[in-house]
Amino acid sequence: MAIAKHDRNVDKFDKYWRFNKIKNMSKEELRLLADNAGYPTQAYTKTALQKYAERVERSLLCYYKCSNEELQQFAQERGIAAPAGAFQRSKFITTLESADQQTTFERFMDLAPELRISVYEYYLAGLPKVLYCPVQPPLSRICRRIRTEIMPMFCNMTLFWLDMSVHGAGQAGKLRFNADESSFLLGLGHSETMRVRGVFLSVESVMVGLPDYRMCLYAGIREDGLSTKVQAGPRADSDSTVVAPLDAATKKRVRRMQKAIDTNASAVLKSVVQRGGKEGLKMRDIYALRSVVEKAWFA
Repeated sequence: MAIAKHDRNVDKFDKYWRFNKIKNMSKEELRLLADNAGYPTQAYTKTALQKYAERVERSLLCYYKCSNEELQQFAQERGIAAPAGAFQRSKFITTLESADQQTTFERFMDLAPELRISVYEYYLAGLPKVLYCPVQPPLSRICRRIRTEIMPMFCNMTLFWLDMSVHGAGQAGKLRFNADESSFLLGLGHSETMRVRGVFLSVESVMVGLPDYRMCLYAGIREDGLSTKVQAGPRADSDSTVVAPLDAATKKRVRRMQKAIDTNASAVLKSVVQRGGKEGLKMRDIYALRSVVEKAWFA
């Protein structure tokens, strides 16, 4: 089975927190997005379509789908002054959209905890199942209290893919998390990593006899308990390069590595269960799993 390679120099791995993807969309893509949401799209410039696309991304109401009475009611309820002169639908819509842009909410912490949790759930809902080269949610850096509330949810809602690099060889060889991964792990903190649902630890082969191969260990929580899975296979490069089959001796070596990793990783998770840690992995567990892969890699 091929294991995907992720080019750290090309992709923006934290793009799931970014809003600039609209700038990279074509005019036709923007037109389709805006049209599906109910906005007028004929004879509109790309800048105007980007504005509508941004409203769609923010889940703001499309006023073009509202009746004139509803528009007037929205303005009245929000205390927005109606445009001067006779009623003009386009001016009303522009006024309401401008008010949306200027709206702020400065009493978030005055909300009941249950409502704040709902906001966090919505904020995190669009995350992919696996985060490659993960970064912490920008919202978690606002204040200590928000961080305490949102980080356990973040760590429990997704899986983290952590790339490792090879340093040295033989008995002196080491596996180290790459700089971005190390920064992410150090920033989590002890109590928060208790809730890490699962991790993928991945290392690319530079060993003689294992060209273009990747070894990947998954360890984490499932509904039926803690589990591990070890994969080894050719990298699935973007150019779909075909990797030559391994010879019999190398296949045997790979199977031996997989078995050792699976056995020892299972032992790490067993110790997690014994201490009552079914809620997740601590930082020390993640580093213990790295040591498991390291020991098998350089055996």
